[in-house]
Amino acid sequence: MPVSTRSSSFPATRSRDRKKFSKDSGSLSRAKKARKESAPKASQVVSRAQATPSSSTTRPDGEGEGAAVSDLHHASIIPATRSRRATIVATPVQAPRTSSRLSRTTFTAPIRSSRKRTVDALVEEEAATASPLKRKRTAPAAKVDVEVRALYERESALSERESVMNVREDAVSAREDATKKRELAVQTREELDDMNTQLQKRFDKLTRKLKTAKAQFEQVKRELEAKVTVITDERNKLAEMREAERIESMEVTVGNNIPSANLQWVLSHLEDQFQCSLCFEIMANPYLLNNGRCGHAFCAICILKWAFAAVHRGCGYWHEALECPLCRATLPYTTDATPRNICTFPFLPDRLADTVIKSHLAVLQDAADLKARPTANCDVGRPHDGIRWLGEVDEQVLAWGQGKASRTEWEQRERNGKTEMALLFDNWGQYKSEDFIALKDRLKAA
Repeated sequence: MPVSTRSSSFPATRSRDRKKFSKDSGSLSRAKKARKESAPKASQVVSRAQATPSSSTTRPDGEGEGAAVSDLHHASIIPATRSRRATIVATPVQAPRTSSRLSRTTFTAPIRSSRKRTVDALVEEEAATASPLKRKRTAPAAKVDVEVRALYERESALSERESVMNVREDAVSAREDATKKRELAVQTREELDDMNTQLQKRFDKLTRKLKTAKAQFEQVKRELEAKVTVITDERNKLAEMREAERIESMEVTVGNNIPSANLQWVLSHLEDQFQCSLCFEIMANPYLLNNGRCGHAFCAICILKWAFAAVHRGCGYWHEALECPLCRATLPYTTDATPRNICTFPFLPDRLADTVIKSHLAVLQDAADLKARPTANCDVGRPHDGIRWLGEVDEQVLAWGQGKASRTEWEQRERNGKTEMALLFDNWGQYKSEDFIALKDRLKAA
């Protein structure tokens, strides 16, 4: 039972209390000393109980266990005292009671279980009689564990909050990026719209300028075509006038206004102005090339030979467009598709040149025929068909008489050229490769 003493206001009571306190303090120090001494005794009892199992078998198990427990309790009886101000409390420790029923029961139990219970009891007693100092020492560690656990929990909460903040920051940055992209897209679209508007205005302006320039070009083209037509007409008229002047210059009035011609001038004029550039003879049945920029004339048979010499014998067609031998003007390309358009025919008849050549050759023929007669006067020709001539009738003039060499050769070239040209013109739309090759062979043999 605890014994408590309180201080009195009287002197005798105070002295009695001091004696009582000193006595209790001595008993408390003795209890601490006994407790220190009881610890090795308890360990010895436990070791003895574990080391001597045979002694427990010679007597009932309950008695041995009870003796060991009683020794342990007697060794560990320490009065627990605590002082606070002037109050002293003593707590006696009583030894556990032994029961005969427990002895009888434990006598029949195995030795190993009794030993285990003894050790467990000792551990429980040791835990129960632990000093407050040890509890004080272990209390800060538990507090530190609690604080560390709280710190860990706070740190995890902070990390979670930080991750949430990072996610929010990422979302905000993503929104800002999306906003920037949207603004950039809007700005780019506005710039493109402005550029498109400017380009559209420029295109409209250029279209108007193009229409104006096209209208001006058409007007200038019409004016030029009209001028070209006028110039062509004037040129044709001038050519006719010049030809008439040439004819008039060949005629000289003698006696009763009968025209007369200079034979040497007629012959030289034919050789200079109406000579074929391919055979170097006076042209027979002259033909032009079908090109507005050319205007060169050749013998019909000569130009046919030149054109069909370029026909490829393997395919029977021209591989390239023909060009004028003198000015390289390009002729219409001849395709292998039939029927062909007659506008692609590469040759045109030169009727004016043909008329002039025939009139000049008629004068030469008349002079040569009259010279061949025995009664003819060569110095001044007599009238023949209303024409008189001047000059000497030499060998060159006589060669153009009826049946003479120059006249016969010219007539032969004229007939051949006229025949082949007429045949080609009539069948131009239907001629195929084999027809062109056959015409090439005929012209080569001619």
